Amino acid sequence: MEITLNHEQALFVFKGEDHVTCMGYDVVYKSILELHRRIRKLRILPDGIELMPALESEFGTLKQYEQYRDLLGIVGNRKIGTWFDYDTPGMVRNILEQYRKEGGRLRFFYGDRETGVDWIEENDVLGRIG
Repeated sequence: MEITLNHEQALFVFKGEDHVTCMGYDVVYKSILELHRRIRKLRILPDGIELMPALESEFGTLKQYEQYRDLLGIVGNRKIGTWFDYDTPGMVRNILEQYRKEGGRLRFFYGDRETGVDWIEENDVLGRIG
């Protein structure tokens, strides 16, 4: 598979024989941060391997994508818990995980994290966590 960089749209572009798919630079960077958190918490780092920090200077580089792939390799098929975006606050993680385990319906309000302004979404805002 060929991997190219689209700096204009901040995307890693993956070209296979019969498909093309993309992944954002920001998704890779935040996933590295989250993988670091999980690997440390679960203590699954193999002996002799050192966790390299996610460097902002490598944002949007093939080197950073390779780091992401290496971390996925460390995790492998282990059950590492529910996956959250790195920026998801701990309180929100706890609530979502509680509802995933115990059931119950939730109502979501989507909006701007900075300003607190609700986007007044009406679709796909009620449901269960599974």
